Amino acid sequence: YKGLHLATAIQPIYSIDHQRTIGYEALIRATTLQGEKVSPLTLLDMPDNEQDAIYLDKLCQFTHLNNFHQIVNDNCWLFINISALASEKGREFGDIFPELLKKFNIKPSNVVIEIIEDAATDKHKLLDAINYYKKMGCMIAIDDFGAGHSNFERVWNLQPDIVKLDRSMILRAMESDIKQQMLSSIVKLLHQANCLVIIEGVENEQQALTAMSTGADFIQGFYFAKPKMFQQLDFDKTEIFNQLSSKFIAMEQKKRIKINQQDEQYINTFKQCIVNIQQGEIFAKAIENFNDLKGTQRCYLLDDIGNQIEKTIVFNQEQSENKYSQLQKTERCNWYRKDYVTQAIKNHFRICISEPYRSITGEVMCITISMSFNVQNKKKILCLDINRSSDI
Repeated sequence: YKGLHLATAIQPIYSIDHQRTIGYEALIRATTLQGEKVSPLTLLDMPDNEQDAIYLDKLCQFTHLNNFHQIVNDNCWLFINISALASEKGREFGDIFPELLKKFNIKPSNVVIEIIEDAATDKHKLLDAINYYKKMGCMIAIDDFGAGHSNFERVWNLQPDIVKLDRSMILRAMESDIKQQMLSSIVKLLHQANCLVIIEGVENEQQALTAMSTGADFIQGFYFAKPKMFQQLDFDKTEIFNQLSSKFIAMEQKKRIKINQQDEQYINTFKQCIVNIQQGEIFAKAIENFNDLKGTQRCYLLDDIGNQIEKTIVFNQEQSENKYSQLQKTERCNWYRKDYVTQAIKNHFRICISEPYRSITGEVMCITISMSFNVQNKKKILCLDINRSSDI
Protein backbone atom coordinates (compact mmCIF):
# COMPACT_ATOMS: atom_id res chain seq x y z
CA TYR A 1 0.00 0.00 0.00
CA LYS A 2 1.62 3.23 -1.21
CA GLY A 3 5.02 1.57 -1.16
CA LEU A 4 4.58 0.03 2.29
CA HIS A 5 4.71 -3.65 3.18
CA LEU A 6 1.77 -4.73 5.38
CA ALA A 7 2.05 -7.56 7.90
CA THR A 8 0.09 -8.98 10.84
CA ALA A 9 1.02 -8.82 14.50
CA ILE A 10 -1.24 -10.60 16.94
CA GLN A 11 -1.94 -10.17 20.63
CA PRO A 12 -3.57 -13.03 22.54
CA ILE A 13 -6.80 -12.74 24.51
CA TYR A 14 -7.12 -15.07 27.49
CA SER A 15 -10.09 -16.60 29.26
CA ILE A 16 -9.70 -15.92 32.98
CA ASP A 17 -11.56 -19.12 33.89
CA HIS A 18 -10.01 -21.41 31.25
CA GLN A 19 -6.58 -19.83 31.88
CA ARG A 20 -5.61 -20.14 28.22
CA THR A 21 -5.72 -18.30 24.92
CA ILE A 22 -9.17 -18.15 23.35
CA GLY A 23 -8.40 -15.73 20.54
CA TYR A 24 -5.99 -13.30 18.92
CA GLU A 25 -6.44 -9.66 18.02
CA ALA A 26 -4.94 -8.94 14.60
CA LEU A 27 -2.98 -5.68 14.45
CA ILE A 28 -1.62 -4.19 11.25
CA ARG A 29 2.10 -3.43 10.96
CA ALA A 30 3.73 -1.50 8.13
CA THR A 31 7.32 -1.08 6.98
CA THR A 32 8.98 0.78 4.16
CA LEU A 33 10.89 -1.02 1.42
CA GLN A 34 14.02 -0.22 3.44
CA GLY A 35 12.60 -2.00 6.48
CA GLU A 36 11.79 1.12 8.51
CA LYS A 37 8.72 0.81 10.74
CA VAL A 38 5.71 3.04 10.11
CA SER A 39 3.33 3.53 13.02
CA PRO A 40 -0.26 2.26 12.63
CA LEU A 41 -1.59 5.78 13.21
CA THR A 42 0.57 7.14 10.40
CA LEU A 43 -0.61 4.35 8.12
CA LEU A 44 -4.28 4.96 8.88
CA ASP A 45 -3.85 8.69 8.20
CA MET A 46 -2.48 8.07 4.71
CA PRO A 47 -5.74 7.54 2.73
CA ASP A 48 -6.76 10.60 0.71
CA ASN A 49 -10.50 9.90 0.60
CA GLU A 50 -13.22 7.49 1.73
CA GLN A 51 -12.65 5.05 -1.12
CA ASP A 52 -8.92 4.89 -0.37
CA ALA A 53 -9.63 4.41 3.38
CA ILE A 54 -11.98 1.51 2.63
CA TYR A 55 -9.41 0.01 0.23
CA LEU A 56 -6.78 0.09 3.01
CA ASP A 57 -9.24 -1.48 5.45
CA LYS A 58 -9.86 -4.34 3.01
CA LEU A 59 -6.11 -4.80 2.46
CA CYS A 60 -5.76 -5.18 6.23
CA GLN A 61 -8.56 -7.75 6.28
CA PHE A 62 -6.88 -9.71 3.47
CA THR A 63 -3.51 -9.59 5.25
CA HIS A 64 -4.89 -10.81 8.58
CA LEU A 65 -7.01 -13.62 7.13
CA ASN A 66 -4.15 -14.75 4.87
CA ASN A 67 -1.83 -15.02 7.86
CA PHE A 68 -4.39 -16.40 10.29
CA HIS A 69 -5.47 -19.36 8.18
CA GLN A 70 -2.03 -20.87 8.78
CA ILE A 71 -2.65 -21.15 12.54
CA VAL A 72 -6.44 -21.29 12.82
CA ASN A 73 -8.21 -24.04 14.74
CA ASP A 74 -11.82 -24.58 15.75
CA ASN A 75 -11.14 -23.41 19.31
CA CYS A 76 -9.67 -20.03 18.41
CA TRP A 77 -11.13 -16.66 17.45
CA LEU A 78 -9.53 -14.01 15.25
CA PHE A 79 -10.47 -10.44 16.23
CA ILE A 80 -10.33 -8.16 13.18
CA ASN A 81 -10.63 -4.39 13.56
CA ILE A 82 -12.93 -2.79 11.02
CA SER A 83 -13.62 0.93 11.04
CA ALA A 84 -17.20 2.15 11.26
CA LEU A 85 -16.69 3.76 7.84
CA ALA A 86 -15.66 0.46 6.25
CA SER A 87 -18.51 -1.32 8.04
CA GLU A 88 -21.06 1.15 6.71
CA LYS A 89 -19.82 1.69 3.15
CA GLY A 90 -17.37 -1.12 2.44
CA ARG A 91 -19.81 -3.22 0.40
CA GLU A 92 -20.44 -0.26 -1.92
CA PHE A 93 -16.91 -0.86 -3.24
CA GLY A 94 -17.16 -4.64 -3.53
CA ASP A 95 -18.15 -7.38 -1.09
CA ILE A 96 -15.01 -9.49 -0.71
CA PHE A 97 -15.19 -10.65 2.92
CA PRO A 98 -17.15 -13.90 2.33
CA GLU A 99 -14.81 -14.71 -0.55
CA LEU A 100 -11.75 -14.21 1.66
CA LEU A 101 -13.15 -16.55 4.32
CA LYS A 102 -13.82 -19.17 1.66
CA LYS A 103 -10.42 -18.67 0.02
CA PHE A 104 -8.53 -19.16 3.29
CA ASN A 105 -10.89 -21.88 4.60
CA ILE A 106 -11.78 -19.93 7.74
CA LYS A 107 -15.14 -20.51 9.40
CA PRO A 108 -17.15 -17.35 10.05
CA SER A 109 -17.64 -18.56 13.63
CA ASN A 110 -13.87 -18.21 14.12
CA VAL A 111 -13.99 -14.50 13.28
CA VAL A 112 -14.89 -11.64 15.62
CA ILE A 113 -15.56 -8.35 13.86
CA GLU A 114 -14.31 -5.58 16.12
CA ILE A 115 -16.01 -2.26 15.42
CA ILE A 116 -13.48 0.49 16.11
CA GLU A 117 -14.78 3.27 18.33
CA ASP A 118 -15.53 6.37 16.27
CA ALA A 119 -18.45 8.56 15.31
CA ALA A 120 -20.39 6.47 12.82
CA THR A 121 -21.79 8.71 10.11
CA ASP A 122 -24.91 6.63 9.54
CA LYS A 123 -26.28 4.53 12.41
CA HIS A 124 -28.73 2.68 10.18
CA LYS A 125 -25.99 1.63 7.73
CA LEU A 126 -23.77 0.58 10.62
CA LEU A 127 -26.54 -1.58 12.08
CA ASP A 128 -27.20 -3.06 8.64
CA ALA A 129 -23.50 -3.94 8.35
CA ILE A 130 -23.50 -5.54 11.80
CA ASN A 131 -26.49 -7.69 10.87
CA TYR A 132 -24.70 -8.63 7.64
CA TYR A 133 -21.73 -10.04 9.57
CA LYS A 134 -24.02 -11.72 12.10
CA LYS A 135 -26.00 -13.46 9.36
CA MET A 136 -22.71 -14.62 7.87
CA GLY A 137 -21.98 -16.33 11.20
CA CYS A 138 -19.32 -13.96 12.54
CA MET A 139 -19.32 -12.62 16.07
CA ILE A 140 -19.45 -8.90 16.82
CA ALA A 141 -17.36 -6.99 19.36
CA ILE A 142 -17.51 -3.33 20.36
CA ASP A 143 -14.05 -1.91 21.05
CA ASP A 144 -12.97 0.80 23.50
CA PHE A 145 -16.20 0.70 25.51
CA GLY A 146 -16.28 3.54 28.03
CA ALA A 147 -14.40 6.01 25.84
CA GLY A 148 -15.83 8.48 23.36
CA HIS A 149 -18.66 7.14 21.22
CA SER A 150 -18.49 3.55 22.47
CA ASN A 151 -21.10 3.36 25.21
CA PHE A 152 -24.32 1.68 26.30
CA GLU A 153 -26.23 3.23 23.41
CA ARG A 154 -24.08 1.20 21.03
CA VAL A 155 -24.60 -1.93 23.10
CA TRP A 156 -28.37 -1.46 22.96
CA ASN A 157 -28.38 -0.66 19.23
CA LEU A 158 -25.83 -3.18 17.93
CA GLN A 159 -26.35 -6.04 20.42
CA PRO A 160 -22.75 -7.30 20.23
CA ASP A 161 -21.54 -10.70 21.39
CA ILE A 162 -18.48 -9.22 23.10
CA VAL A 163 -17.64 -5.84 24.61
CA LYS A 164 -14.03 -4.75 25.09
CA LEU A 165 -13.58 -2.27 27.93
CA ASP A 166 -11.22 0.61 27.23
CA ARG A 167 -7.94 0.55 29.15
CA SER A 168 -8.94 3.75 30.96
CA MET A 169 -11.56 1.78 32.89
CA ILE A 170 -9.11 -0.60 34.58
CA LEU A 171 -6.88 2.39 35.39
CA ARG A 172 -9.83 4.16 36.99
CA ALA A 173 -10.76 1.05 38.96
CA MET A 174 -7.30 1.03 40.51
CA GLU A 175 -7.94 4.44 42.10
CA SER A 176 -10.47 3.42 44.78
CA ASP A 177 -12.73 0.64 46.05
CA ILE A 178 -15.82 2.55 44.90
CA LYS A 179 -14.52 2.80 41.32
CA GLN A 180 -13.67 -0.91 41.38
CA GLN A 181 -17.23 -1.64 42.49
CA MET A 182 -18.49 0.56 39.65
CA LEU A 183 -16.46 -1.41 37.12
CA SER A 184 -17.84 -4.67 38.53
CA SER A 185 -21.35 -3.26 38.14
CA ILE A 186 -20.66 -2.28 34.52
CA VAL A 187 -19.50 -5.84 33.83
CA LYS A 188 -22.72 -7.18 35.41
CA LEU A 189 -24.83 -4.85 33.27
CA LEU A 190 -23.05 -5.99 30.12
CA HIS A 191 -23.61 -9.62 31.12
CA GLN A 192 -27.29 -8.82 31.57
CA ALA A 193 -27.22 -7.40 28.03
CA ASN A 194 -26.04 -10.87 26.91
CA CYS A 195 -22.47 -9.76 26.21
CA LEU A 196 -19.17 -11.35 27.14
CA VAL A 197 -16.63 -8.86 28.50
CA ILE A 198 -12.94 -8.33 27.80
CA ILE A 199 -10.79 -6.05 29.94
CA GLU A 200 -7.92 -4.79 27.83
CA GLY A 201 -4.80 -2.82 28.63
CA VAL A 202 -3.75 -4.92 31.65
CA GLU A 203 -0.08 -4.14 32.25
CA ASN A 204 0.79 -5.48 35.72
CA GLU A 205 -0.19 -8.07 38.30
CA GLN A 206 -2.33 -5.75 40.41
CA GLN A 207 -4.38 -4.70 37.39
CA ALA A 208 -4.81 -8.38 36.49
CA LEU A 209 -6.08 -9.20 40.00
CA THR A 210 -8.46 -6.25 39.86
CA ALA A 211 -9.73 -7.38 36.45
CA MET A 212 -10.35 -10.86 37.86
CA SER A 213 -12.36 -9.41 40.75
CA THR A 214 -14.77 -7.59 38.41
CA GLY A 215 -16.26 -10.78 36.98
CA ALA A 216 -15.03 -10.08 33.43
CA ASP A 217 -14.69 -13.09 31.15
CA PHE A 218 -11.50 -12.36 29.22
CA ILE A 219 -8.33 -10.36 29.68
CA GLN A 220 -5.75 -8.81 27.35
CA GLY A 221 -2.64 -6.70 27.80
CA PHE A 222 1.12 -6.37 27.95
CA TYR A 223 1.27 -8.13 31.34
CA PHE A 224 0.41 -11.37 29.56
CA ALA A 225 1.88 -10.76 26.11
CA LYS A 226 2.85 -7.96 23.78
CA PRO A 227 1.83 -8.18 20.12
CA LYS A 228 4.09 -10.44 18.06
CA MET A 229 4.36 -11.26 14.40
CA PHE A 230 2.22 -14.29 13.68
CA GLN A 231 5.29 -16.45 12.98
CA GLN A 232 6.43 -16.02 16.62
CA LEU A 233 3.51 -17.66 18.42
CA ASP A 234 4.37 -18.67 21.97
CA PHE A 235 1.69 -17.41 24.33
CA ASP A 236 1.40 -20.13 26.98
CA LYS A 237 0.88 -18.31 30.30
CA THR A 238 -0.02 -21.26 32.53
CA GLU A 239 2.52 -20.26 35.17
CA ILE A 240 1.26 -16.67 35.33
CA PHE A 241 -2.36 -17.81 35.67
CA ASN A 242 -1.42 -20.30 38.39
CA GLN A 243 0.23 -17.51 40.35
CA LEU A 244 -2.67 -15.12 39.76
CA SER A 245 -5.25 -17.71 40.82
CA SER A 246 -3.39 -18.49 44.03
CA LYS A 247 -3.06 -14.80 44.93
CA PHE A 248 -6.64 -14.01 43.96
CA ILE A 249 -8.07 -16.86 46.04
CA ALA A 250 -5.91 -15.90 49.03
CA MET A 251 -6.91 -12.24 48.66
CA GLU A 252 -10.64 -13.06 48.49
CA GLN A 253 -10.47 -15.49 51.41
CA LYS A 254 -8.69 -12.89 53.56
CA LYS A 255 -11.32 -10.32 52.62
CA ARG A 256 -14.12 -12.78 53.40
CA ILE A 257 -12.66 -13.65 56.82
CA LYS A 258 -12.44 -9.95 57.66
CA ILE A 259 -16.01 -9.31 56.53
CA ASN A 260 -17.31 -12.38 58.37
CA GLN A 261 -15.64 -11.26 61.58
CA GLN A 262 -17.21 -7.82 61.26
CA ASP A 263 -20.62 -9.19 60.27
CA GLU A 264 -20.65 -11.64 63.20
CA GLN A 265 -20.60 -8.72 65.64
CA TYR A 266 -23.46 -7.01 63.84
CA ILE A 267 -25.50 -10.20 63.43
CA ASN A 268 -25.27 -11.22 67.11
CA THR A 269 -26.37 -7.74 68.17
CA PHE A 270 -29.03 -7.71 65.44
CA LYS A 271 -30.57 -10.94 66.74
CA GLN A 272 -30.61 -9.63 70.31
CA CYS A 273 -32.35 -6.45 69.17
CA ILE A 274 -35.06 -8.56 67.49
CA VAL A 275 -35.57 -10.44 70.75
CA ASN A 276 -35.89 -7.08 72.52
CA ILE A 277 -38.57 -5.96 70.05
CA GLN A 278 -40.44 -9.28 70.42
CA GLN A 279 -40.41 -8.81 74.18
CA GLY A 280 -42.21 -5.50 73.79
CA GLU A 281 -39.43 -2.97 74.38
CA ILE A 282 -39.83 0.48 72.85
CA PHE A 283 -38.12 0.49 69.45
CA ALA A 284 -35.46 3.11 70.25
CA LYS A 285 -34.59 1.27 73.48
CA ALA A 286 -34.64 -2.17 71.85
CA ILE A 287 -31.94 -1.27 69.31
CA GLU A 288 -29.71 1.04 71.38
CA ASN A 289 -26.87 -1.55 71.42
CA PHE A 290 -26.21 -0.68 67.77
CA ASN A 291 -24.69 2.54 69.07
CA ASP A 292 -21.72 0.52 70.36
CA LEU A 293 -20.83 -0.90 66.92
CA LYS A 294 -18.51 0.94 64.59
CA GLY A 295 -19.99 1.95 61.23
CA THR A 296 -23.69 1.55 62.04
CA GLN A 297 -25.65 4.32 60.32
CA ARG A 298 -29.38 3.91 60.77
CA CYS A 299 -32.03 1.37 61.81
CA TYR A 300 -35.70 1.20 60.83
CA LEU A 301 -38.64 -1.14 61.22
CA LEU A 302 -41.04 -2.14 58.44
CA ASP A 303 -44.26 -4.10 58.14
CA ASP A 304 -44.62 -7.18 55.94
CA ILE A 305 -45.03 -5.15 52.73
CA GLY A 306 -42.19 -2.70 53.31
CA ASN A 307 -44.02 0.22 54.92
CA GLN A 308 -41.88 1.98 57.52
CA ILE A 309 -43.70 1.86 60.88
CA GLU A 310 -41.14 3.42 63.24
CA LYS A 311 -39.07 6.58 62.98
CA THR A 312 -35.53 5.92 61.67
CA ILE A 313 -32.96 5.81 64.47
CA VAL A 314 -29.64 7.39 63.41
CA PHE A 315 -26.34 6.30 64.97
CA ASN A 316 -22.79 7.60 65.27
CA GLN A 317 -23.69 11.29 65.08
CA GLU A 318 -24.78 11.27 61.45
CA GLN A 319 -25.80 14.79 60.56
CA SER A 320 -29.45 15.09 59.64
CA GLU A 321 -29.20 18.73 58.52
CA ASN A 322 -27.36 18.39 55.22
CA LYS A 323 -28.06 18.41 51.49
CA TYR A 324 -29.94 15.11 51.82
CA SER A 325 -31.99 16.13 54.86
CA GLN A 326 -35.31 16.08 52.96
CA LEU A 327 -34.66 12.41 52.05
CA GLN A 328 -34.08 11.53 55.68
CA LYS A 329 -37.72 12.21 56.54
CA THR A 330 -38.83 8.61 56.14
CA GLU A 331 -42.29 8.61 57.67
CA ARG A 332 -44.76 6.75 55.42
CA CYS A 333 -41.92 5.49 53.20
CA ASN A 334 -42.30 2.14 51.48
CA TRP A 335 -39.08 0.20 50.89
CA TYR A 336 -40.57 -2.87 49.20
CA ARG A 337 -38.59 -2.25 46.00
CA LYS A 338 -35.30 -2.68 47.84
CA ASP A 339 -33.63 -6.04 47.40
CA TYR A 340 -32.85 -6.37 51.11
CA VAL A 341 -36.60 -6.12 51.84
CA THR A 342 -37.76 -8.63 49.22
CA GLN A 343 -35.01 -11.04 50.28
CA ALA A 344 -36.09 -10.78 53.92
CA ILE A 345 -39.72 -11.45 52.95
CA LYS A 346 -38.71 -14.50 50.89
CA ASN A 347 -36.46 -15.84 53.66
CA HIS A 348 -38.57 -15.39 56.77
CA PHE A 349 -36.56 -15.45 60.01
CA ARG A 350 -33.22 -15.66 58.17
CA ILE A 351 -30.53 -12.98 58.21
CA CYS A 352 -30.08 -11.29 54.82
CA ILE A 353 -27.09 -9.09 53.92
CA SER A 354 -27.22 -6.87 50.85
CA GLU A 355 -24.49 -6.05 48.37
CA PRO A 356 -22.88 -2.61 48.86
CA TYR A 357 -25.06 0.17 47.45
CA ARG A 358 -25.65 3.90 47.70
CA SER A 359 -28.43 4.63 50.17
CA ILE A 360 -30.98 7.27 49.22
CA THR A 361 -30.91 8.67 52.77
CA GLY A 362 -27.15 8.99 53.23
CA GLU A 363 -23.96 10.14 51.55
CA VAL A 364 -21.87 6.94 51.63
CA MET A 365 -21.95 3.37 50.38
CA CYS A 366 -23.55 0.95 52.78
CA ILE A 367 -24.83 -2.58 53.21
CA THR A 368 -28.11 -3.47 54.88
CA ILE A 369 -28.72 -6.35 57.28
CA SER A 370 -32.40 -7.31 57.30
CA MET A 371 -34.64 -10.01 58.72
CA SER A 372 -38.34 -10.77 58.75
CA PHE A 373 -39.69 -11.99 62.12
CA ASN A 374 -42.94 -12.30 64.06
CA VAL A 375 -44.27 -9.96 66.73
CA GLN A 376 -47.66 -10.97 68.16
CA ASN A 377 -48.46 -13.00 65.04
CA LYS A 378 -47.60 -10.10 62.74
CA LYS A 379 -44.56 -10.03 60.44
CA LYS A 380 -42.07 -7.20 60.86
CA ILE A 381 -38.79 -6.48 59.07
CA LEU A 382 -35.82 -4.98 60.91
CA CYS A 383 -33.22 -3.18 58.76
CA LEU A 384 -29.77 -1.94 59.78
CA ASP A 385 -27.60 0.16 57.43
CA ILE A 386 -23.83 -0.14 57.90
CA ASN A 387 -21.15 2.06 56.37
CA ARG A 388 -19.16 0.07 53.77
CA SER A 389 -17.62 2.91 51.76
CA SER A 390 -14.22 2.08 53.30
CA ASP A 391 -12.72 0.01 56.08
CA ILE A 392 -14.77 0.56 59.20
